[in-house]
Amino acid sequence: ILEDVTAKDLSSDLELFSIQGIAASKQLANLMPLPSLDGGISRVDGQEVYALRSDRTGRGGWDIWAPAELGKAFRDAFPPIGEKATEIARLEAGIPTYPADFGAKTLPPELGPAFERAHISYNKGCYTGQEIIARAHFRGTVKRRMFRFEAPCTAPAPGTKILSKGETAGEVVMAASEVTGCELLAVISLAASEAVLSLESNDTP
Repeated sequence: ILEDVTAKDLSSDLELFSIQGIAASKQLANLMPLPSLDGGISRVDGQEVYALRSDRTGRGGWDIWAPAELGKAFRDAFPPIGEKATEIARLEAGIPTYPADFGAKTLPPELGPAFERAHISYNKGCYTGQEIIARAHFRGTVKRRMFRFEAPCTAPAPGTKILSKGETAGEVVMAASEVTGCELLAVISLAASEAVLSLESNDTP
């Protein structure tokens, strides 16, 4: 279906609020009617807001674009949790982001089973990159994947090697420290995915 559309920059008129967590829908429904589908237009104090279901932390949530004058109402209802807490929640859920955790040369199936289930179709036809993705899937040519780990240490730097029996099995792509250690995402060779792994510093994920 082809449609005539006009693009307009609304960044100065709208603010983006991402409401995340298992209670996001319930709490947000106290402020505005939620769309019956995964996205739609709602109203707060008579003004239009745009809602899109968006799971950024593995616990469900919504992205809301609201007029700037409604910003106080949303901040009062949903105090910001801070960038560090957001990053820890994302890593706990094993959700990768571009370009922090992967780049243009990464095959989507390498981003792990959860990403694969949510974002890749092996039945839909005719999309850019389909042939490469289908070949990797059906011929089993994916040799490494991204996994989520916990480690009882401070967050290692991206690029830190992960070892199996003294040999390189993969590397850290992103990590964040928390009270009991750290959460991290790492790309690991599938051949070593069930082996005992350790960080290059000998701390064990």
